Amino acid sequence: MASASASASASGGFRFVSFNVPNLHYLEDRPDPATGVRLAPTPFEQDDAIATVAYLRGNVVRIYTLSYQSIPSASSSSNSSAISAPAYHIASSISAFADTKWSPIPNTANPQLFLNEDLFAGLDQAVAIANSRGVRLIIPFIDRWSWWGGIEAFSSLHATAASPSPDFYTDPTVTANFLAVVAAVVNRTNKVTKRRYCEEPAVMAWETGNELQTMANTRAPADWTLAVAKAVRAVLRTASPASLGTSAVTPGSQQLVVDGSFGTLRGWDAAVLSDPDVDMFTGHYYEFGLDGMVAPYVWPIAVTFLLSVVGLAALLVLWLRPQWMLRSLRAKGRSSATTSVRLPIRRDTVGEDSTDSPSSESGLTDQDYQDAFAHGATFSTSFSSSSSSAPLSAAPNPPPPLPTGATTTRPATAPRPQPRRRQQRLRIPAPRTLVTAGVALATAASLILLAVSINSLLRALSSPYAARLARDLVATSPYRKPLFVGEFGLSSVANYR
Repeated sequence: MASASASASASGGFRFVSFNVPNLHYLEDRPDPATGVRLAPTPFEQDDAIATVAYLRGNVVRIYTLSYQSIPSASSSSNSSAISAPAYHIASSISAFADTKWSPIPNTANPQLFLNEDLFAGLDQAVAIANSRGVRLIIPFIDRWSWWGGIEAFSSLHATAASPSPDFYTDPTVTANFLAVVAAVVNRTNKVTKRRYCEEPAVMAWETGNELQTMANTRAPADWTLAVAKAVRAVLRTASPASLGTSAVTPGSQQLVVDGSFGTLRGWDAAVLSDPDVDMFTGHYYEFGLDGMVAPYVWPIAVTFLLSVVGLAALLVLWLRPQWMLRSLRAKGRSSATTSVRLPIRRDTVGEDSTDSPSSESGLTDQDYQDAFAHGATFSTSFSSSSSSAPLSAAPNPPPPLPTGATTTRPATAPRPQPRRRQQRLRIPAPRTLVTAGVALATAASLILLAVSINSLLRALSSPYAARLARDLVATSPYRKPLFVGEFGLSSVANYR
Protein backbone atom coordinates (compact mmCIF):
# COMPACT_ATOMS: atom_id res chain seq x y z
CA MET A 1 0.00 0.00 0.00
CA ALA A 2 1.20 3.46 -0.75
CA SER A 3 -0.08 6.92 -0.02
CA ALA A 4 0.28 10.11 -1.94
CA SER A 5 -1.16 13.59 -1.95
CA ALA A 6 -1.37 16.75 -3.96
CA SER A 7 -2.75 19.10 -1.33
CA ALA A 8 -4.64 22.33 -1.76
CA SER A 9 -4.39 25.72 -0.14
CA ALA A 10 -5.54 24.49 3.28
CA SER A 11 -2.17 22.82 3.74
CA GLY A 12 -0.06 25.66 2.46
CA GLY A 13 1.03 23.81 -0.64
CA PHE A 14 2.55 20.91 1.29
CA ARG A 15 2.84 17.91 -1.02
CA PHE A 16 3.92 14.36 -0.33
CA VAL A 17 4.38 11.00 -2.01
CA SER A 18 5.18 8.31 0.50
CA PHE A 19 4.20 4.97 2.05
CA ASN A 20 1.85 3.30 4.45
CA VAL A 21 3.59 1.47 7.30
CA PRO A 22 0.63 -0.31 8.93
CA ASN A 23 2.65 -2.10 11.64
CA LEU A 24 4.74 0.85 12.74
CA HIS A 25 3.04 0.89 16.15
CA TYR A 26 1.51 -2.59 16.44
CA LEU A 27 2.49 -6.05 15.21
CA GLU A 28 -0.44 -7.76 13.57
CA ASP A 29 1.07 -11.18 12.92
CA ARG A 30 3.92 -11.71 15.37
CA PRO A 31 2.57 -12.42 18.87
CA ASP A 32 4.74 -12.93 21.91
CA PRO A 33 5.90 -16.59 21.81
CA ALA A 34 5.32 -17.03 25.55
CA THR A 35 1.92 -15.41 25.98
CA GLY A 36 0.53 -15.21 22.45
CA VAL A 37 -0.14 -11.51 22.96
CA ARG A 38 0.56 -9.11 20.11
CA LEU A 39 3.31 -6.66 20.82
CA ALA A 40 4.57 -3.34 19.62
CA PRO A 41 7.59 -3.45 17.28
CA THR A 42 11.00 -2.75 18.77
CA PRO A 43 12.53 0.74 18.51
CA PHE A 44 15.07 -0.68 16.03
CA GLU A 45 12.31 -2.00 13.77
CA GLN A 46 10.47 1.30 13.92
CA ASP A 47 13.57 3.36 13.19
CA ASP A 48 14.54 1.05 10.33
CA ALA A 49 11.12 1.50 8.69
CA ILE A 50 11.02 5.28 9.12
CA ALA A 51 14.64 5.70 8.02
CA THR A 52 13.86 3.71 4.86
CA VAL A 53 10.92 5.99 4.08
CA ALA A 54 13.10 9.06 4.63
CA TYR A 55 15.87 7.60 2.45
CA LEU A 56 13.33 7.19 -0.35
CA ARG A 57 12.43 10.87 0.08
CA GLY A 58 9.15 10.09 1.78
CA ASN A 59 8.04 12.64 4.32
CA VAL A 60 4.68 11.28 5.57
CA VAL A 61 3.74 7.82 6.87
CA ARG A 62 0.19 6.64 7.36
CA ILE A 63 -0.04 3.97 10.05
CA TYR A 64 -2.96 1.65 10.61
CA THR A 65 -5.67 2.09 13.21
CA LEU A 66 -5.79 1.50 16.94
CA SER A 67 -6.99 -1.94 18.01
CA TYR A 68 -10.10 -2.70 20.09
CA GLN A 69 -11.03 -5.63 22.23
CA SER A 70 -14.09 -7.63 21.21
CA ILE A 71 -16.48 -9.32 23.64
CA PRO A 72 -18.06 -12.52 22.24
CA SER A 73 -21.83 -12.80 22.24
CA ALA A 74 -23.67 -15.04 24.69
CA SER A 75 -24.13 -17.62 21.94
CA SER A 76 -20.40 -17.80 21.27
CA SER A 77 -18.56 -20.86 22.55
CA SER A 78 -15.26 -19.00 22.84
CA ASN A 79 -14.08 -16.32 25.22
CA SER A 80 -10.76 -15.81 23.42
CA SER A 81 -11.56 -12.14 22.82
CA ALA A 82 -11.74 -11.42 26.53
CA ILE A 83 -8.58 -13.40 27.20
CA SER A 84 -6.69 -11.37 24.59
CA ALA A 85 -7.40 -8.01 26.24
CA PRO A 86 -3.67 -7.17 26.58
CA ALA A 87 -3.40 -7.47 22.79
CA TYR A 88 -5.52 -4.38 22.19
CA HIS A 89 -5.07 -0.66 22.67
CA ILE A 90 -8.59 -0.22 24.08
CA ALA A 91 -10.40 -2.79 26.25
CA SER A 92 -13.06 -3.13 28.91
CA SER A 93 -12.49 -6.57 30.48
CA ILE A 94 -9.11 -6.19 32.20
CA SER A 95 -9.62 -7.62 35.70
CA ALA A 96 -7.61 -10.76 34.93
CA PHE A 97 -4.60 -8.84 33.61
CA ALA A 98 -2.99 -7.08 36.54
CA ASP A 99 0.45 -7.25 34.89
CA THR A 100 -0.70 -4.95 32.07
CA LYS A 101 -0.63 -1.22 32.68
CA TRP A 102 -4.12 0.15 32.19
CA SER A 103 -5.33 3.74 32.35
CA PRO A 104 -9.06 4.40 32.72
CA ILE A 105 -10.40 6.54 29.91
CA PRO A 106 -12.25 9.59 31.29
CA ASN A 107 -15.94 10.03 30.52
CA THR A 108 -16.52 6.40 29.49
CA ALA A 109 -19.28 4.39 31.15
CA ASN A 110 -21.43 1.31 30.57
CA PRO A 111 -18.79 -0.02 30.31
CA GLN A 112 -15.76 1.76 31.65
CA LEU A 113 -13.02 1.60 29.01
CA PHE A 114 -9.28 1.39 29.57
CA LEU A 115 -6.22 2.38 27.58
CA ASN A 116 -3.37 -0.15 27.31
CA GLU A 117 -0.23 1.78 28.25
CA ASP A 118 2.04 -1.11 27.25
CA LEU A 119 0.83 -1.02 23.67
CA PHE A 120 0.65 2.77 23.50
CA ALA A 121 4.33 2.78 24.39
CA GLY A 122 4.91 1.52 20.85
CA LEU A 123 3.01 4.49 19.41
CA ASP A 124 4.93 6.85 21.72
CA GLN A 125 8.21 5.52 20.37
CA ALA A 126 7.03 5.67 16.75
CA VAL A 127 6.05 9.34 17.13
CA ALA A 128 9.40 10.20 18.71
CA ILE A 129 11.43 8.43 15.99
CA ALA A 130 9.34 9.99 13.22
CA ASN A 131 10.01 13.41 14.65
CA SER A 132 13.75 12.75 14.77
CA ARG A 133 13.74 11.62 11.11
CA GLY A 134 11.62 14.50 9.85
CA VAL A 135 8.75 12.19 8.89
CA ARG A 136 5.14 13.00 9.78
CA LEU A 137 2.35 10.61 10.73
CA ILE A 138 -1.30 10.21 9.83
CA ILE A 139 -3.09 8.24 12.56
CA PRO A 140 -6.56 6.69 11.97
CA PHE A 141 -8.68 6.00 15.05
CA ILE A 142 -10.66 2.88 14.13
CA ASP A 143 -11.15 0.38 11.33
CA ARG A 144 -14.26 -0.56 9.41
CA TRP A 145 -12.83 -4.08 9.14
CA SER A 146 -12.04 -6.64 11.81
CA TRP A 147 -8.29 -7.25 11.31
CA TRP A 148 -7.48 -6.25 14.86
CA GLY A 149 -10.74 -4.98 16.21
CA GLY A 150 -12.85 -2.36 14.43
CA ILE A 151 -16.31 -0.87 14.69
CA GLU A 152 -17.95 -4.25 15.30
CA ALA A 153 -15.53 -5.00 18.12
CA PHE A 154 -16.08 -1.61 19.75
CA SER A 155 -19.85 -2.04 19.54
CA SER A 156 -19.60 -5.50 21.12
CA LEU A 157 -18.12 -3.92 24.25
CA HIS A 158 -21.50 -2.23 24.79
CA ALA A 159 -23.79 -5.19 24.13
CA THR A 160 -26.51 -5.80 26.71
CA ALA A 161 -29.44 -8.16 27.02
CA ALA A 162 -31.73 -5.36 25.89
CA SER A 163 -29.41 -4.31 23.07
CA PRO A 164 -27.27 -7.29 21.99
CA SER A 165 -26.06 -5.61 18.79
CA PRO A 166 -25.79 -1.85 19.28
CA ASP A 167 -25.12 0.18 16.16
CA PHE A 168 -21.71 1.82 16.13
CA TYR A 169 -22.86 5.03 14.48
CA THR A 170 -26.24 5.64 16.11
CA ASP A 171 -26.27 4.06 19.57
CA PRO A 172 -25.88 6.94 22.08
CA THR A 173 -23.70 5.04 24.55
CA VAL A 174 -21.41 3.68 21.85
CA THR A 175 -21.02 7.11 20.26
CA ALA A 176 -20.39 8.88 23.58
CA ASN A 177 -17.74 6.36 24.62
CA PHE A 178 -15.99 6.51 21.27
CA LEU A 179 -15.82 10.31 21.37
CA ALA A 180 -14.32 9.99 24.85
CA VAL A 181 -11.69 7.56 23.47
CA VAL A 182 -10.84 9.99 20.66
CA ALA A 183 -10.40 12.87 23.08
CA ALA A 184 -8.29 10.77 25.45
CA VAL A 185 -5.93 9.61 22.68
CA VAL A 186 -5.40 13.07 21.18
CA ASN A 187 -4.82 14.48 24.65
CA ARG A 188 -2.56 11.65 25.82
CA THR A 189 0.98 12.52 26.99
CA ASN A 190 3.77 10.80 25.09
CA LYS A 191 5.94 9.00 27.66
CA VAL A 192 9.03 9.43 25.45
CA THR A 193 8.79 13.07 24.35
CA LYS A 194 6.74 14.25 27.36
CA ARG A 195 4.43 16.14 25.01
CA ARG A 196 0.74 15.65 24.46
CA TYR A 197 -0.09 14.05 21.17
CA CYS A 198 -1.98 17.17 20.13
CA GLU A 199 1.30 19.06 20.46
CA GLU A 200 3.52 16.59 18.65
CA PRO A 201 5.17 18.07 15.51
CA ALA A 202 5.41 14.54 14.07
CA VAL A 203 1.64 14.10 14.01
CA MET A 204 0.37 15.59 10.79
CA ALA A 205 -3.27 14.49 10.96
CA TRP A 206 -5.87 12.44 12.76
CA GLU A 207 -8.11 10.32 10.54
CA THR A 208 -11.62 9.49 11.75
CA GLY A 209 -11.11 5.88 10.65
CA ASN A 210 -10.13 3.51 7.90
CA GLU A 211 -12.60 3.03 5.03
CA LEU A 212 -15.51 3.84 7.29
CA GLN A 213 -18.96 2.76 6.18
CA THR A 214 -21.93 1.14 7.83
CA MET A 215 -22.30 -2.58 8.29
CA ALA A 216 -24.79 -2.42 5.41
CA ASN A 217 -22.04 -0.94 3.21
CA THR A 218 -23.58 2.51 2.99
CA ARG A 219 -21.99 5.87 3.65
CA ALA A 220 -20.92 6.66 7.23
CA PRO A 221 -23.42 9.15 8.71
CA ALA A 222 -22.32 12.75 8.33
CA ASP A 223 -23.33 13.69 11.87
CA TRP A 224 -21.07 10.96 13.28
CA THR A 225 -18.09 12.10 11.17
CA LEU A 226 -18.59 15.72 12.22
CA ALA A 227 -18.94 14.74 15.89
CA VAL A 228 -15.55 13.00 15.77
CA ALA A 229 -13.97 15.93 13.91
CA LYS A 230 -15.27 18.37 16.50
CA ALA A 231 -14.01 16.17 19.36
CA VAL A 232 -10.51 16.21 17.84
CA ARG A 233 -10.69 19.93 17.13
CA ALA A 234 -11.72 20.69 20.69
CA VAL A 235 -8.51 19.11 22.00
CA LEU A 236 -6.34 20.63 19.27
CA ARG A 237 -7.48 24.09 20.30
CA THR A 238 -5.86 23.53 23.68
CA ALA A 239 -2.45 22.85 22.12
CA SER A 240 0.28 25.44 22.34
CA PRO A 241 1.22 26.57 18.81
CA ALA A 242 4.80 27.09 19.96
CA SER A 243 5.08 23.45 20.97
CA LEU A 244 4.44 22.30 17.43
CA GLY A 245 7.60 23.94 16.06
CA THR A 246 8.15 23.10 12.40
CA SER A 247 5.08 21.00 11.79
CA ALA A 248 4.23 18.80 8.86
CA VAL A 249 2.27 21.59 7.20
CA THR A 250 3.49 25.05 8.20
CA PRO A 251 5.38 26.25 11.29
CA GLY A 252 3.10 26.70 14.25
CA SER A 253 0.00 25.34 12.52
CA GLN A 254 -2.33 22.88 14.15
CA GLN A 255 -2.67 19.24 13.25
CA LEU A 256 -5.30 18.33 10.68
CA VAL A 257 -8.49 16.28 10.74
CA VAL A 258 -9.11 13.79 7.91
CA ASP A 259 -12.49 12.36 6.97
CA GLY A 260 -11.87 8.61 6.90
CA SER A 261 -15.19 7.74 5.24
CA PHE A 262 -15.03 5.42 2.25
CA GLY A 263 -16.23 8.13 -0.11
CA THR A 264 -14.54 6.45 -3.06
CA LEU A 265 -17.17 3.72 -3.01
CA ARG A 266 -20.05 5.25 -1.05
CA GLY A 267 -20.00 8.84 -2.23
CA TRP A 268 -19.22 12.11 -0.51
CA ASP A 269 -21.46 14.04 1.87
CA ALA A 270 -21.72 17.78 1.22
CA ALA A 271 -22.19 18.48 4.93
CA VAL A 272 -18.80 16.92 5.68
CA LEU A 273 -17.09 18.45 2.66
CA SER A 274 -18.12 21.94 3.69
CA ASP A 275 -17.56 21.69 7.45
CA PRO A 276 -14.61 23.81 8.70
CA ASP A 277 -13.59 21.18 11.26
CA VAL A 278 -12.70 18.73 8.47
CA ASP A 279 -9.43 19.66 6.75
CA MET A 280 -8.72 16.77 4.39
CA PHE A 281 -10.31 13.84 2.62
CA THR A 282 -8.88 10.50 1.65
CA GLY A 283 -9.61 7.90 -0.98
CA HIS A 284 -8.45 4.31 -1.35
CA TYR A 285 -8.00 3.08 -4.89
CA TYR A 286 -7.69 -0.58 -5.75
CA GLU A 287 -8.55 -2.71 -8.75
CA PHE A 288 -11.38 -3.99 -6.64
CA GLY A 289 -12.67 -6.71 -8.96
CA LEU A 290 -15.66 -8.69 -7.71
CA ASP A 291 -14.87 -7.91 -4.07
CA GLY A 292 -15.24 -4.20 -4.46
CA MET A 293 -16.47 -2.13 -7.34
CA VAL A 294 -18.47 -4.98 -8.84
CA ALA A 295 -19.87 -6.35 -5.59
CA PRO A 296 -22.77 -3.84 -5.28
CA TYR A 297 -23.78 -4.59 -8.87
CA VAL A 298 -23.29 -8.36 -9.04
CA TRP A 299 -26.98 -9.23 -8.74
CA PRO A 300 -28.30 -6.59 -11.18
CA ILE A 301 -25.67 -7.59 -13.73
CA ALA A 302 -26.26 -11.31 -13.17
CA VAL A 303 -30.05 -11.02 -13.43
CA THR A 304 -29.83 -8.86 -16.56
CA PHE A 305 -27.37 -11.27 -18.15
CA LEU A 306 -29.49 -14.31 -17.25
CA LEU A 307 -32.66 -12.78 -18.68
CA SER A 308 -30.89 -11.92 -21.90
CA VAL A 309 -29.42 -15.41 -22.26
CA VAL A 310 -32.75 -17.11 -21.55
CA GLY A 311 -34.49 -14.83 -24.02
CA LEU A 312 -31.95 -15.45 -26.75
CA ALA A 313 -31.99 -19.19 -26.11
CA ALA A 314 -35.79 -19.26 -26.44
CA LEU A 315 -35.61 -17.26 -29.65
CA LEU A 316 -32.93 -19.55 -31.03
CA VAL A 317 -35.10 -22.58 -30.37
CA LEU A 318 -38.02 -20.81 -32.04
CA TRP A 319 -35.85 -20.07 -35.06
CA LEU A 320 -34.70 -23.68 -35.39
CA ARG A 321 -38.07 -25.26 -34.59
CA PRO A 322 -40.80 -22.83 -35.70
CA GLN A 323 -43.33 -25.62 -35.95
CA TRP A 324 -43.38 -25.84 -32.15
CA MET A 325 -44.89 -22.41 -31.80
CA LEU A 326 -47.11 -22.80 -34.85
CA ARG A 327 -48.54 -26.10 -33.66
CA SER A 328 -49.25 -24.59 -30.30
CA LEU A 329 -51.17 -21.78 -31.93
CA ARG A 330 -53.18 -24.24 -34.00
CA ALA A 331 -53.97 -26.35 -30.97
CA LYS A 332 -55.32 -23.31 -29.15
CA GLY A 333 -57.27 -22.17 -32.18
CA ARG A 334 -55.92 -18.65 -32.04
CA SER A 335 -55.88 -18.10 -35.76
CA SER A 336 -57.87 -19.28 -38.74
CA ALA A 337 -55.17 -18.31 -41.22
CA THR A 338 -52.86 -21.04 -42.46
CA THR A 339 -49.39 -21.24 -43.85
CA SER A 340 -47.37 -23.97 -45.55
CA VAL A 341 -44.20 -25.12 -43.86
CA ARG A 342 -41.87 -27.38 -45.84
CA LEU A 343 -40.40 -29.89 -43.41
CA PRO A 344 -37.65 -32.26 -44.60
CA ILE A 345 -38.23 -35.78 -43.30
CA ARG A 346 -35.73 -38.59 -43.72
CA ARG A 347 -36.94 -41.81 -45.25
CA ASP A 348 -34.85 -44.80 -44.26
CA THR A 349 -34.34 -47.95 -46.31
CA VAL A 350 -37.55 -49.86 -46.87
CA GLY A 351 -37.83 -52.85 -44.66
CA GLU A 352 -35.65 -51.46 -41.86
CA ASP A 353 -36.85 -49.91 -38.66
CA SER A 354 -37.64 -46.27 -39.12
CA THR A 355 -37.01 -43.55 -36.59
CA ASP A 356 -39.60 -41.23 -38.13
CA SER A 357 -42.53 -40.32 -35.93
CA PRO A 358 -45.79 -42.06 -36.96
CA SER A 359 -47.62 -38.78 -36.46
CA SER A 360 -49.37 -37.51 -39.57
CA GLU A 361 -47.80 -34.11 -38.95
CA SER A 362 -44.34 -35.58 -38.92
CA GLY A 363 -44.73 -37.59 -42.16
CA LEU A 364 -45.41 -41.21 -43.05
CA THR A 365 -43.27 -44.14 -42.01
CA ASP A 366 -41.58 -46.56 -44.38
CA GLN A 367 -44.20 -49.20 -43.62
CA ASP A 368 -46.91 -46.69 -44.48
CA TYR A 369 -45.28 -46.14 -47.86
CA GLN A 370 -44.84 -49.90 -48.50
CA ASP A 371 -48.47 -50.72 -47.75
CA ALA A 372 -49.74 -47.67 -49.59
CA PHE A 373 -47.82 -48.52 -52.76
CA ALA A 374 -49.24 -52.02 -52.61
CA HIS A 375 -52.75 -50.58 -52.55
CA GLY A 376 -52.09 -47.92 -55.20
CA ALA A 377 -52.75 -44.91 -53.04
CA THR A 378 -52.14 -41.32 -54.16
CA PHE A 379 -50.03 -38.98 -52.05
CA SER A 380 -49.57 -35.25 -52.02
CA THR A 381 -46.06 -35.71 -50.66
CA SER A 382 -43.28 -34.79 -53.07
CA PHE A 383 -39.91 -36.53 -53.27
CA SER A 384 -36.61 -34.72 -53.57
CA SER A 385 -35.09 -37.61 -55.52
CA SER A 386 -33.40 -36.54 -58.75
CA SER A 387 -35.31 -39.21 -60.69
CA SER A 388 -38.67 -37.51 -60.23
CA SER A 389 -40.00 -34.34 -58.67
CA ALA A 390 -43.66 -34.77 -59.62
CA PRO A 391 -46.29 -36.19 -57.23
CA LEU A 392 -47.04 -39.87 -57.59
CA SER A 393 -50.35 -40.87 -59.15
CA ALA A 394 -52.43 -43.92 -58.53
CA ALA A 395 -51.40 -47.12 -60.26
CA PRO A 396 -53.59 -47.97 -63.35
CA ASN A 397 -54.25 -51.52 -62.16
CA PRO A 398 -54.09 -51.60 -58.37
CA PRO A 399 -53.75 -55.02 -56.79
CA PRO A 400 -56.71 -56.46 -54.86
CA PRO A 401 -56.95 -55.63 -51.16
CA LEU A 402 -54.98 -57.82 -48.83
CA PRO A 403 -56.72 -60.01 -46.30
CA THR A 404 -56.90 -58.71 -42.77
CA GLY A 405 -53.63 -59.26 -40.98
CA ALA A 406 -51.74 -60.08 -44.16
CA THR A 407 -48.55 -58.26 -45.05
CA THR A 408 -46.79 -57.62 -48.25
CA THR A 409 -43.36 -58.96 -48.93
CA ARG A 410 -40.84 -57.88 -51.46
CA PRO A 411 -39.34 -60.62 -53.66
CA ALA A 412 -35.90 -61.69 -52.58
CA THR A 413 -34.50 -60.74 -55.94
CA ALA A 414 -35.92 -57.26 -55.84
CA PRO A 415 -33.20 -54.59 -55.53
CA ARG A 416 -33.07 -52.64 -52.31
CA PRO A 417 -34.33 -49.13 -52.90
CA GLN A 418 -31.90 -46.38 -52.02
CA PRO A 419 -32.67 -44.04 -49.12
CA ARG A 420 -34.48 -41.01 -50.35
CA ARG A 421 -35.41 -37.71 -48.76
CA ARG A 422 -38.96 -36.56 -48.89
CA GLN A 423 -40.58 -33.29 -47.97
CA GLN A 424 -44.09 -32.86 -46.73
CA ARG A 425 -46.07 -29.65 -46.64
CA LEU A 426 -47.95 -29.09 -43.41
CA ARG A 427 -50.70 -26.58 -43.39
CA ILE A 428 -50.45 -24.94 -39.99
CA PRO A 429 -52.09 -21.75 -38.71
CA ALA A 430 -49.84 -18.73 -39.29
CA PRO A 431 -49.00 -16.49 -36.33
CA ARG A 432 -50.86 -13.26 -36.00
CA THR A 433 -49.14 -9.90 -36.48
CA LEU A 434 -49.15 -9.43 -32.73
CA VAL A 435 -47.15 -12.61 -32.24
CA THR A 436 -44.64 -11.57 -34.88
CA ALA A 437 -44.22 -8.16 -33.24
CA GLY A 438 -43.82 -9.81 -29.84
CA VAL A 439 -41.08 -12.08 -31.13
CA ALA A 440 -39.28 -9.10 -32.68
CA LEU A 441 -39.55 -7.08 -29.47
CA ALA A 442 -38.34 -10.02 -27.39
CA THR A 443 -35.34 -10.39 -29.67
CA ALA A 444 -34.49 -6.70 -29.42
CA ALA A 445 -34.99 -6.66 -25.64
CA SER A 446 -32.78 -9.71 -25.16
CA LEU A 447 -30.00 -8.20 -27.25
CA ILE A 448 -30.23 -4.90 -25.38
CA LEU A 449 -30.16 -6.66 -21.99
CA LEU A 450 -27.15 -8.68 -23.07
CA ALA A 451 -25.32 -5.55 -24.24
CA VAL A 452 -26.15 -3.67 -21.04
CA SER A 453 -25.00 -6.50 -18.77
CA ILE A 454 -21.72 -7.01 -20.62
CA ASN A 455 -21.04 -3.28 -20.71
CA SER A 456 -21.78 -2.91 -16.97
CA LEU A 457 -19.54 -5.82 -16.07
CA LEU A 458 -16.66 -4.57 -18.20
CA ARG A 459 -16.94 -1.06 -16.79
CA ALA A 460 -17.02 -2.34 -13.21
CA LEU A 461 -14.07 -4.67 -13.74
CA SER A 462 -11.93 -2.24 -15.69
CA SER A 463 -12.81 0.96 -13.83
CA PRO A 464 -9.29 2.30 -13.37
CA TYR A 465 -8.26 3.78 -10.06
CA ALA A 466 -7.15 6.92 -11.88
CA ALA A 467 -10.71 7.47 -13.12
CA ARG A 468 -12.09 7.06 -9.61
CA LEU A 469 -9.48 9.47 -8.30
CA ALA A 470 -10.43 12.00 -10.97
CA ARG A 471 -14.08 11.62 -9.99
CA ASP A 472 -13.25 12.19 -6.32
CA LEU A 473 -11.16 15.25 -7.16
CA VAL A 474 -14.13 16.70 -9.04
CA ALA A 475 -16.36 16.08 -6.00
CA THR A 476 -13.99 17.56 -3.41
CA SER A 477 -12.10 20.33 -5.25
CA PRO A 478 -14.90 22.94 -5.03
CA TYR A 479 -14.36 22.93 -1.26
CA ARG A 480 -10.65 23.80 -1.63
CA LYS A 481 -9.48 21.07 0.71
CA PRO A 482 -6.82 18.42 0.08
CA LEU A 483 -7.66 14.94 -1.09
CA PHE A 484 -4.91 12.41 -0.49
CA VAL A 485 -4.58 8.85 -1.69
CA GLY A 486 -4.54 6.89 1.54
CA GLU A 487 -4.05 3.51 -0.15
CA PHE A 488 -3.86 2.11 -3.63
CA GLY A 489 -3.08 -1.30 -5.00
CA LEU A 490 -3.01 -2.66 -8.53
CA SER A 491 -3.19 -6.24 -9.69
CA SER A 492 0.00 -6.50 -11.70
CA VAL A 493 3.46 -5.03 -12.13
CA ALA A 494 2.48 -3.92 -15.61
CA ASN A 495 -0.36 -1.84 -14.21
CA TYR A 496 1.98 -0.14 -11.74
CA ARG A 497 4.32 0.72 -14.58
